[in-house]
Amino acid sequence: MSTANAVYTHGHHESVLRSHRRRTAANSAAHLLPDLSPGLSVLDVGCGPGTITADLAALVAPGEVTAVDASGDVLEEARATAAERGLTNVRFVRGDVLALGFPDDSFDVVHAHQVLQHVGDPVAALREMRRVCRPGGVVAARDADYAAMAWYPEVPGLDDWRDLYHRVARASGGEPDAGRRLRAWARAAGFADVTASASAWCFADDADRAWWSDLWAERTVASSYASLAVDGGHARREEVERIAAAWREWGAREDGWFLVPHGEILCRVRGVREGARRTVRARLTPRTPPTRLARMEILGTSLRVCVDDLDAAIGVYERITGAEAARFAQGPVSAAAVGPFLLLSGPPGPMEILRKVVATLAVRDVDEAAATLKAVGAEILAGPTPTSIGRNLVARHPDGSVFEYVDRRETGR
Repeated sequence: MSTANAVYTHGHHESVLRSHRRRTAANSAAHLLPDLSPGLSVLDVGCGPGTITADLAALVAPGEVTAVDASGDVLEEARATAAERGLTNVRFVRGDVLALGFPDDSFDVVHAHQVLQHVGDPVAALREMRRVCRPGGVVAARDADYAAMAWYPEVPGLDDWRDLYHRVARASGGEPDAGRRLRAWARAAGFADVTASASAWCFADDADRAWWSDLWAERTVASSYASLAVDGGHARREEVERIAAAWREWGAREDGWFLVPHGEILCRVRGVREGARRTVRARLTPRTPPTRLARMEILGTSLRVCVDDLDAAIGVYERITGAEAARFAQGPVSAAAVGPFLLLSGPPGPMEILRKVVATLAVRDVDEAAATLKAVGAEILAGPTPTSIGRNLVARHPDGSVFEYVDRRETGR
């Protein structure tokens, strides 16, 4: 079916958004997390209510995340999500994955979750995502595969649900079994370096069963999907009501179990376009050190310590240093500065990214630090960026290690 005829099957009924709001980077983008680090720029395509977007923004800060969605109403909710979490490194743009309004090579990471299954031409969408991703960057996608979904017990009516969903989704221009096709679509889009993987959601305990069955029962009779099913002639009203009852019956079974498998891809963007080729060549060309090398004045170092129990760790480090802890938070990560130590604790995904930053160095002037770092061949990943106490930048040293540099100078001085 042509791209112009593709319709978002689910729509934005509350039963749909209730599902989307539960998504996080940890449960929906774990395949991408090892490739994230502070300072990267990210495009999140089809951001929905913004819960994954907010997690990505916390992980790459002070790098910026640009969130795109076709629905203006949903973007307003995504803005509210970011504001509630105190995130200032996210911008929101209404747009279309088939015609992204950004120049070539705009982002380090381009991410789409549960998007390609709803696009009339997923190969064209991946080409467009590739266009706006910088050489050396990564394009990531994850989509469910309805034919591979499994459940127990085999409640009459759920097979009818899947058959109906397949008919409605394909009539709307989508592909409900997108998960198994992602690698093939990526190769057709011109990616040569594609890593394919799989992961799943599983709903089995009482709370999860009730949540999953209730939202699908409601979605089957009250959402845009329900209208497409009935008005499109795919099912009569009494049929969708019977399927909704089957969902509730399954949710009430104490031994109920439901598996939602997903296909995943990470696509490395190869090749260097002309503008970037000169930059890369300059980085790789040995340079003669200047006779007088600018030097930064390092005032102190915060040693990063990742801990499981922040409260227990604070007690230990307060006794070691004799200093009182200063607590703060950034996104899902809780932190405490105790003397020369910076204690960090949070979910596994964000912590894995934060471990890549070796230490935080306090300097007299971030601009002086940037000059010294550039002179020795370091790469400035982000900044200088204003913070609540001054400015910071994130840099990758020539040996590959990543450090954060901070000062306490007022912006504009």
